[in-house]
Amino acid sequence: MHKLVFKIPPVPASRPRVTQYGAYYNKTYDQFRKDMSKLLMGKVTLYAEPLRLDVTFFKEIPKSYSKKRRDEMDGTYINVTPDLDNFEKAIYDSLNGCVWKDDCQIVEHTTRKIWAKDEPRIIVIIERLNGNEKYNKTD
Repeated sequence: MHKLVFKIPPVPASRPRVTQYGAYYNKTYDQFRKDMSKLLMGKVTLYAEPLRLDVTFFKEIPKSYSKKRRDEMDGTYINVTPDLDNFEKAIYDSLNGCVWKDDCQIVEHTTRKIWAKDEPRIIVIIERLNGNEKYNKTD
């Protein structure tokens, strides 16, 4: 098992905008990808086997909320936008070619988005699976 902690606020993936001059992403998402590249420098482990992931996105509680409300929200699930799958896409694309060859290797994952009062971050726990494991259907 391998644990990666990225001390960076999670950002949802955006759709590329297409113009006559080419395709581009919004500035926030583009900056997130650049920041992730810098954080990954020297921490490359290229997995080739199937992977199981556990990913937690800690998003900062808005500063405009009262101290009492911030204390109540700290550690609770986020049930508002952005959608969880957009956070997943952003982190999986950022780790492609650095941590694993391709995100098609992710065969199972658990993800969650949590409010954080103090430090926004992303925690990724990677578990290698051997190619012979079978899905154990329980129903």
